[in-house]
Amino acid sequence: MRAEDLVPRLIEKGVTLSTAESLTAGLLSAEICNVSGASQCFLGGLCAYQDHIKANMLSVFPETLEKYSAVSAPCARQMAKGAREKFGADYALSTTGYAGPTGENVGLVYIGLASKDGARAYRLRLQGSRQGIRKMTVQIALHILQKEIEKNG
Repeated sequence: MRAEDLVPRLIEKGVTLSTAESLTAGLLSAEICNVSGASQCFLGGLCAYQDHIKANMLSVFPETLEKYSAVSAPCARQMAKGAREKFGADYALSTTGYAGPTGENVGLVYIGLASKDGARAYRLRLQGSRQGIRKMTVQIALHILQKEIEKNG
């Protein structure tokens, strides 16, 4: 999915979007904002790389971070929900994961999506370089949002 295709669809639908990024550290927001007219639908994003920022700025429960870690489905859901509420957006996407290049869980990624219907998370296992994993996460997050918008008419 390309942001060039998604942004006009968001504008056409009259819906807004916000982001909460850890793994992608602003790449998702940048991809969206590279499209002319994105300001008509993109409200803003928060790069929450450290756990205390996730907790304090996105309302991720400290218990979630302690029990499941920042790279988990519950954290991704709470990040997306927090971004949606903080920005007052119709939709919010979140990204969290391990991009590597070292560690035993490199490529484990969670994408969160929040809407009026609640929040859910998608678990991915990606392979590639650090930058490759981050770029793939952005593309998949955009695809997830596109599917959600199509589903909601």
